[in-house]
Amino acid sequence: MKRLIFVFVTALTAMFAVTSCDAQIKMLKKAAEVDGVTSVYVSKAMLAMAGGIEGIDGLDEVKPFIKRLNGVEIVVAESVDARKKVRAECMKLVKKTGVELLTEINDKDDRVAIYGRKAGIGAKDPDEMTFDGLLMFVDDSDDYVAIYIDGKIDVKGLVETFQKK
Repeated sequence: MKRLIFVFVTALTAMFAVTSCDAQIKMLKKAAEVDGVTSVYVSKAMLAMAGGIEGIDGLDEVKPFIKRLNGVEIVVAESVDARKKVRAECMKLVKKTGVELLTEINDKDDRVAIYGRKAGIGAKDPDEMTFDGLLMFVDDSDDYVAIYIDGKIDVKGLVETFQKK
């Protein structure tokens, strides 16, 4: 009987672990499933561990931002076919999520675009703007890189941090 209960509890634990992993938002999941791409997902727990590391130059300044993130996804497509498919998936995602184009940089064959989803504007200070997430796409002659940063991103705080350097 104890063995049966142990097996049952183990099965439930595994089921809940799988369910909780699937519940994590993976914005670039379809792009990551394209053949010929490299993908990386960093969870909130892993970001918290990275934020706890001491002695890395410059990490103290970004720790407040790391703590507010829920995850980071990176997808890199190098072959021509994979780049086309990932680019198409990413553009569908932009339309589906209704993110706003924040900046776009074009230089010869290279293109960088950053999209964001506004979380809100502070009632006390209209300059205090936060985003719920950022989507970044780098399209150059060698590869196509898609990055999604999930979490609250305080624009004013981020700018102040980088102005100090």
